[in-house]
Amino acid sequence: MPEISQPTQKLIQKYQDWQKSLEPKEGVSSIHVDEVASAVAVFYEKIRGVVDWREEHLLRRAAIERALKRRLFLKKTGEEIAEPFVLELIRAGHFPNDRIGETKIDEVKAALNKYLFLLNNTPPGGKKSKLRLNYWLVSIASCEIEEILASPFREKALIEYMTELMSERIEVAERKAFYRPLPTEEKNTQIYIAAQRALFKLDSPIISYYLLQKKYPDWHSLEQPQLKEISDNIYAIRQRIERELKHRLSEKFYKICERQDTAFLILGDVISEAPFEASKNLANPELLESSVRNFYQARLQKLKKRIGKAALFATISIFITKILVALSLEIPFDKYVLGYFNYQTMGLNIIIPPLLMFFLVLTIRPPRKENLERVIMEVMKIVHKTDRKDVYTIRAPRKKGIIMQTVVGLFYSFTFLLSFG
Repeated sequence: MPEISQPTQKLIQKYQDWQKSLEPKEGVSSIHVDEVASAVAVFYEKIRGVVDWREEHLLRRAAIERALKRRLFLKKTGEEIAEPFVLELIRAGHFPNDRIGETKIDEVKAALNKYLFLLNNTPPGGKKSKLRLNYWLVSIASCEIEEILASPFREKALIEYMTELMSERIEVAERKAFYRPLPTEEKNTQIYIAAQRALFKLDSPIISYYLLQKKYPDWHSLEQPQLKEISDNIYAIRQRIERELKHRLSEKFYKICERQDTAFLILGDVISEAPFEASKNLANPELLESSVRNFYQARLQKLKKRIGKAALFATISIFITKILVALSLEIPFDKYVLGYFNYQTMGLNIIIPPLLMFFLVLTIRPPRKENLERVIMEVMKIVHKTDRKDVYTIRAPRKKGIIMQTVVGLFYSFTFLLSFG
């Protein structure tokens, strides 16, 4: 039987740790909320989800951020905010009832006090800079609170696994006459960011939070001197993270990781099914191939359902938005300013955009049948130990000279004036 690679063995161990963490803890009380109030809140959040639809794993964090902004606006301490804040999130159905230990409230309290300290002790800066920083810190705080209440243990393990493997496979061929060579640490950071975007479509706040954890391994338990040092340099820290998110080669790293993400996701599904039998199952090529085929088909069916759901939610969202805009702005303007109102034009204006969105989403096609065989081969490559590894080369784009930049700028200016003129 082929030998399982060392990174895959580490991944299996992490999934086994995740499985153990799901076992109920003896002597630890769980948080309970009223079922009637919870049902009402869940219904409200589902209605919001239709209007403000997002990826499912981002919707919960958005709800945490909204609730957090409300409570931080009152300038209360973590001790005052933590418990009612957690209860509100459970009532809203974002976290399961009777499943979260009461000790999590203390962890949320400590996290809130940390971010309140940062919000209250950052250097003045400009008014706009201070406002942007406050929004950034609140979004980071919402990510940490979500992780405390429902840790994405498997997702983080899979991200680190993909980062480790792709770091060995991706090479950057720099044009040294135009750019400085890319340091190894910078390359690995870009692969880490690309893995998060490719695997789980994570957005900037979550990626920024994970980058902070990488740069400050003790981020969850910072001592007062460290916290003061971070608050003094918080503007520079934020700018550095934003530069990493907008790196000149970030799109190239993402495209490579995005082409390989299916194999990693399927492998995660295979291990999740039976973490303690994973080593034996992965070492058997026939059994591994059968599992990959089953989970590939399951993900394909789920993808089709999500496309249908996306079409429905996007259509409803745009339709409701167009009606609200028509009632609040367009109809009053036509009636009282222009003096006439055309029902046919208004009807077309309301109906056509949602229909266009619906048909655009439906044009998304599932992957071709031969893609399954490629996924099986790729899973075999990353799971089993081999001497030969695929190499993906990134070539830095040639830097434009002053003359070329001037020509491109004039061309864009001309086309802008022509189109709007």
